[in-house]
Amino acid sequence: MEIVRDDLLVFRGPRDWDAATEGFRGGTLKGIAYLASAEDILRLFEANGFQTVEIVLGHGLTGAAANDLKHNLGRESVESVGHLLSLMESGRLTLYVPKAIDHSKYYILEAQGKVRVLTGSYNLTGSRNVNRVSVLDFDTLDAERYLLYVKSFDVAKRGSSPFMGDLANLVRGQTGEARTRRIAEWVKGLDLSRDEEKEAPVADVIRAALRSDPREPYFEVVLPSDASDRRVLEDYVSPFKVSQEGDRIRLDKAKVFAEHGRPAPIKTQITKPPTAWLEGGRLVLGLHGGVRIRTAEALDPREIQDGLEGIERYIGLVDVGKTRSPTIKERTKATMFEALLYFFAAPFFHEYMRAMHERFPTQRKGPPLLRIVGESNCGKSQFTLFSLKLVTGSYISPLRAPTELTKSKARKAAEWYSEYFPLVYDDVVAGMLSGKEGEVLIKSWWETWWRPDKPWPTLIFVTNDPRQATWSKEREKKLLFDVYFEGSETNRNLVNSVISEPNEVYPHFTKVYIEKMRTLPVSGSDPLYAAREAMKELYRIAGRHAPSYFPEIPVEKSFDVGKEMLIELINHGKVEIDATTNPVMIHFKEDMQKQMNEYIQYIPGKKRLQGRSVVLDTPDDVFEWIGLDNLPDNVRKAWLAGVKSRTKRTPWWRRARQERGGGG
Repeated sequence: MEIVRDDLLVFRGPRDWDAATEGFRGGTLKGIAYLASAEDILRLFEANGFQTVEIVLGHGLTGAAANDLKHNLGRESVESVGHLLSLMESGRLTLYVPKAIDHSKYYILEAQGKVRVLTGSYNLTGSRNVNRVSVLDFDTLDAERYLLYVKSFDVAKRGSSPFMGDLANLVRGQTGEARTRRIAEWVKGLDLSRDEEKEAPVADVIRAALRSDPREPYFEVVLPSDASDRRVLEDYVSPFKVSQEGDRIRLDKAKVFAEHGRPAPIKTQITKPPTAWLEGGRLVLGLHGGVRIRTAEALDPREIQDGLEGIERYIGLVDVGKTRSPTIKERTKATMFEALLYFFAAPFFHEYMRAMHERFPTQRKGPPLLRIVGESNCGKSQFTLFSLKLVTGSYISPLRAPTELTKSKARKAAEWYSEYFPLVYDDVVAGMLSGKEGEVLIKSWWETWWRPDKPWPTLIFVTNDPRQATWSKEREKKLLFDVYFEGSETNRNLVNSVISEPNEVYPHFTKVYIEKMRTLPVSGSDPLYAAREAMKELYRIAGRHAPSYFPEIPVEKSFDVGKEMLIELINHGKVEIDATTNPVMIHFKEDMQKQMNEYIQYIPGKKRLQGRSVVLDTPDDVFEWIGLDNLPDNVRKAWLAGVKSRTKRTPWWRRARQERGGGG
């Protein structure tokens, strides 16, 4: 510390500050610091030895530099913020936030009858810049001078409010791991953008959507020239973005309307997933610095009934869509309910995996990751928003796969933020999951990266791409939304009205689910076993019957989509089966060449691709799968005539007929 005059010091860093506070250990500090870091505030106790500290954080929380204080604090460690909070709870530390910004740097040190006043340009941020500080020493016997400086401090803190009061409320009554988790969530929510003081242009975007051609599913907005306004608009529209050319961004109109009425999204909402964990028998959700308990204290039959009715109203929208047959509508409803059960159970899959690991120590494959598949306008994105709203109680956007889905980003999101909350990716483009990086991601997710002692989320993909590599079939649960919704204003209003309805059935679900999860034996074949039982229990409590499409067993076991699709191709003459050859062949018509792989993936048994044909090395598997009654007469006759008994057992097709009462 360089002394320029008796009353003027030069600070070049924390060591100079320490020298200036020497002799005041065990005393008090009152001051104003325009900026302060958690670490430097802690040094006032640990290095300088003050007994009590009062600081007015002069930056405030409003004005041109809004949120800098929280932005800086959000960069600190959870341990530092937790220690800060402990000092505040003990009464040794008080931090104030003034109504207006105060650029003063002003400190009153007092100990053993001595007083030192430091004024100048030194902030409590560990600054290594040169700071010239005036120093004035006197004793408390100089009452007039002492009261003058103390009064100046009291004026500065007049009208101020306690800082971190929201965090104190957040952790009240919490100890140990639960307290640490809540502090971590608060810190995560503080890592804010300096652009967030500006409101997202929600009204402008919706107005542009309403003025666009109602026959078109997309519309455009133009980026403003101001860099800050540009960032705000880009952040807001990123969940709806389809493409961009220069300053013109193309947006998905249906997604914008589905989000209509939600508050302007916080930047971290787009780039970071929510967090979820278990505290005893409750599911706790961390969302942008706040905490929500998503488990009900008591079961309310009326609220459960209203929530179940809301779910059925949403799934019932399939009836206004278009499908190839009424049967497909029922299958799609069952598929949607199955997908909803997955969303509901997803925050508990780490616990499911731990139970599986304890029961089957050699088991490496975890619960299958979810892939929701459907053509454009099948409702899968709106369904995702609906499901996330039920789980969280808020409108939140899924992560955008084109920018967020890589194996490294997904792994970091799981390790740093998500904990139990599923990572949900929308707009997964074709080939993203079937390439080498997708293979590493899917194979490694549970089998390599999961550890019993580290909370781990599952993955949900929303995509137009139905193609699955063979290695992914046991690792992914693929659910097909096989319906088409016209992009009419009537349909949009229907969807928006149902999504916007209050629905708090999920906290009741988790209360029942946690009990089922802990009492029912773990199922290796159906990760949704406890979710099915919990949902049936909710229907019982509400005094309602589950709808006919409720999936009592995994929907893929009730409906064989691949079989349906192949039979449909046969009936429409798009494929021909030649059972007169050895081996048997399935020939695809020329106009099916681009779609072949989508159908071939469903064909069971050993097979080989040969041009536009599939060579069946194990035709028994295929014919038993399709069923002889679903084959054209000529194919069935050729197969039955050409196949000789290979064993003394009655062939499967004769056994099937005998069981139905037919002849041999």
